Parts: sequence; structure tokens; C-alpha cells
Amino acid sequence: MPLSPIAVEKIDFGPCKAEFDNAELGRTKGETVFNYSIETHVLETEEDGKVDEIVIDDPLLVTVPLLYTDPASLVKVIPWGTIDAISGVLKVGKAIGTRLSQFAKELTLTPLGSDTKVLKVYKCYPKPGPINFAYSRTGERIANVQFVAIPDSTKTAGEDYFEVAPVPAT
Repeated sequence: MPLSPIAVEKIDFGPCKAEFDNAELGRTKGETVFNYSIETHVLETEEDGKVDEIVIDDPLLVTVPLLYTDPASLVKVIPWGTIDAISGVLKVGKAIGTRLSQFAKELTLTPLGSDTKVLKVYKCYPKPGPINFAYSRTGERIANVQFVAIPDSTKTAGEDYFEVAPVPAT
């Protein structure tokens, strides 16, 4: 008897609209990288010789290539940045000693024109490091922003990082 094929549901997070704390950051085109991994450590006991593993970390990183972005959108992901009220210039100073968890907010990726899934990361903050600004071959402005998730203490244990849910009906 032949094996029946395993049903696989595709989850596609790009192109999509990216929102951080319910404020639109921009739109993506192409691939949005969603990386959830689990790091473990092997444990051995001398008494019974059994080997087991324990989870030591479960990092979640989301890389969002934002299109059609501008300084007003980017200042939302550079919390220590400011926009000059008169000139509209984005100014960024030093953030040494800043606790990034204080800037953690909800990140939502909603697909554009697709019937796939919405990704909601309950609490995450923009990962420090280079934010690469570029122009695509078609002249679109692009800034890659990476987010790091932290557990949301208001959620049920085991459900405190993120959810992938159906796109809400409009």
C-alpha cells in the first residue's frame, strides 16, 4: 500500500505589511525571514547513564526588508533616534547602556493580497546592529530591520512568544 502524501501548509510572510506597536513601518517585497530555533544542552547522569537534553535557549529573530520607508517610519525601530521637528531629519545618538527590552512591542506581519497566515510576535525589540539602507534596481528604498522576541509575561506559559493565525476576514 503506497504511503499517502503528507499535507504541508505553506506559510508565506512576504510580501506583507509590517506593523510595530500598531504603527505601519512599511511593506515588504520578496522574502521576510522568520527564524525560530531551539538550542539544547546534553545532560548525562552517572547514576543511571541516561542521556537527556535540556532547552537552554529558544531565540526568535525576524528580519523585515522594509520598502517605501522613510525617516518617520525608521525612527520607530531606532527608539533612541529622533526626528527634527523643523527639518524632518532623522538623528541617532549613542545608545550605550540602554536596556532594549524596554522598547519591546508587538510586531505584526500581514500578507498583501494572499490568503495565508498573519505572524504576531507579542513582544520584540529592534535588534541593534547595522540597519542597511539601499535602493533596489527599480529605485525602491529598502532598510533591513531585525527584531528579537522576548517572552510576554501577560500570555499563558508556552504561548508567550508568537502566533501564526489565519488572515482576518475583511
